[in-house]
Amino acid sequence: DLKNLINSQINRLQRLDSPAYQLFCRLGCYRYQTVSRLSTAGLTDLLWDIPQPERRAKITSLQNRSLVECHKGQYWLHPVTREAAITRLRQSTDWQQANRYAAQYWTDSVQTISTPRDALQALEAFYHYHAILDYSQAAAVLLQARHNQWQQYLSLGSSLYRMGLHQSLLGELPQLMTHLPCDRRFCELQNILGDFYWTTGKVRRAINAQTQSLSL
Repeated sequence: DLKNLINSQINRLQRLDSPAYQLFCRLGCYRYQTVSRLSTAGLTDLLWDIPQPERRAKITSLQNRSLVECHKGQYWLHPVTREAAITRLRQSTDWQQANRYAAQYWTDSVQTISTPRDALQALEAFYHYHAILDYSQAAAVLLQARHNQWQQYLSLGSSLYRMGLHQSLLGELPQLMTHLPCDRRFCELQNILGDFYWTTGKVRRAINAQTQSLSL
């Protein structure tokens, strides 16, 4: 019954307000997992084809229909609504573009890695590029350097393992590297992977990864 009600609302929105409908579908690209809520910019950035003065009205249109949740300027989709949004987004021509704009939103939202939340928020961009199979940009996210809480200027990947937040990447990073050319960025990622391994006690893998990085 809930799904039928939501689909009825979405179909009505599609007929009456096409730009707001597009925004709803595009919001399906966000994961709402590690970072569960978005700022207003996370929504307005997805309205790239709508004039700036009209963007706020499209957000209000979704709020009035209870298709987006809001609390103190933070937005998110209910899991059932998100399921409907991402299904429709994947069937549209906006899948690639929506993920690119979402990735840029996360990248721009973090200037300094001062807390674990900062690191995880910056990492969200990785998942958007990975979703559209843009492996080069996914690697660039991990290699983008920022100042961290220890006054170091390090790549996101290095800051993640210093904060103990790299566990989820232990499986994903080797897979990502199979899609990358053997260049300088590959060597940097190989070195980071070695750090990931040794901090989790996988010493032999760490030695192999960093030895390969040096040899390359």
